[in-house]
Amino acid sequence: MLNTPLPRRFGAALAVAGSTLLLAAGGASADSIAYVKGGDVWLSTPDGARQYQVTFDGGYSTVSQADSGRIAALHGDRIRTFEPDGKIVNADGTTRYDVLTPHSYTMPGTQFRGPFDPAISPDGMKIAYTWYYTQFGETPNCNPSTGCQTVYGRQGTNYISPDGRSPFDKPGYNEQTGWVGPSWNGDGETLLSDPIQVGNPDAVVHTPGDAAGGLPGALSRWFFDPSAPGGLNDGEMTRDKTKLVFVTGEQRETLFLYRAMGGYPQVPQNCYRLEDGNGRVSSPSWSPDGKTLAFADAGGVNVLPLPDFANDCGTPTAEHTKRLLIPGASNPDWGPADVPPARPATPDRPNPPQRPNPPRRPSPPRTPTGPVAPGRPVTPAPDTAGPPRGAAITLRKRVTLGAALKNGLTVQLSGLKPGVVRASAITGAKVVASGRAKVGRSGRASVKLVFTAKARRQLRDRRSVKLRLSAGKAHGSVTLKR
Repeated sequence: MLNTPLPRRFGAALAVAGSTLLLAAGGASADSIAYVKGGDVWLSTPDGARQYQVTFDGGYSTVSQADSGRIAALHGDRIRTFEPDGKIVNADGTTRYDVLTPHSYTMPGTQFRGPFDPAISPDGMKIAYTWYYTQFGETPNCNPSTGCQTVYGRQGTNYISPDGRSPFDKPGYNEQTGWVGPSWNGDGETLLSDPIQVGNPDAVVHTPGDAAGGLPGALSRWFFDPSAPGGLNDGEMTRDKTKLVFVTGEQRETLFLYRAMGGYPQVPQNCYRLEDGNGRVSSPSWSPDGKTLAFADAGGVNVLPLPDFANDCGTPTAEHTKRLLIPGASNPDWGPADVPPARPATPDRPNPPQRPNPPRRPSPPRTPTGPVAPGRPVTPAPDTAGPPRGAAITLRKRVTLGAALKNGLTVQLSGLKPGVVRASAITGAKVVASGRAKVGRSGRASVKLVFTAKARRQLRDRRSVKLRLSAGKAHGSVTLKR
């Protein structure tokens, strides 16, 4: 049990200085912050001076990067891995892997949900991800004859190679059941949190099985913090193992910052809390030198420089103030690889030489309505079946929050290009519902957004929730109430 006084509030008192703060470490650094914005993967320099769009097809919800810059991103229920500059990664000349995990499908009697929050290891050789499933069964006292059904919920962390061809549940890829939200401590172990069973420690360290001296699937129970409302989630430790951060709070609106003191088995010292009232926080990620923290909230991706934790919790100054780096972005992941250079601009083609206008032909006589007279030319009518101008996504009909969680949320798309489009509903920084539809020549389609099992659990007791809706270039928002 973590036995420390309540952490000090951090950042709110220095908010006035935030507008003029310059992140000194970012300008000279070759690091990059990967993030998701508008459904696509982007990279930014730590000072926000240069952004680089990696993907253009939309539908991405989370992103993680290795030390080399290799990216693992979640696209629907598949993990996509690729190089940020579009280099070829496959023997067949394609530029990415599209991995269907063992938890990306449903089996009779057992409903898997996943993958979620894939995190690629620093060496780029393994990807850890969260999974959930719900299993329906019966007991002698609870079965169809008694009108009763038992429901078992499980969760855990699994591992897979970037090409998806790794053996399932073998040394190096041994799954773990009970804790989720993986982040890597080097290449051989992960930090997990958010236990499903009451009484288990908040944080554990898991060894997939092929680290030096590691046992296959070894789990080390680390610590429990009774001062954290709602437990600890989404944790990450600095590379030098001096700092540790977790998301906490009943609505996951708070960050707890710890002095890690070398990591497991040392019990961390609880130093600060950050809660500035800007909604749900997620995806905390440390700079490679451990001096600055990036995280997402309702405003976008933020950066927060921190004092040195080597000997104590340090003393915050005006420099240690949160700053909004990328408005509207989510899911930051900080790595040591540089942002690729800007793509070369497409050269303008020279205008062809102008040709003299041909002599104007006389207009053909107007064709009367009815059968066409023999020998008379007919001018075809212009095609008016193209998509309407202005992409939009709207509710098909008013629906309550409870009904939407149970039956899905049907939205109407308009103004989109023909083809298959993925629609998503987002709250905070997480995609909570999604669906697909085929858009015809009219540019319109109707799509049903189905909420994930995790989202249904988290939202079922809410009185209202505001959702951001996105489908291709169509964007909107809606507030669902009980």
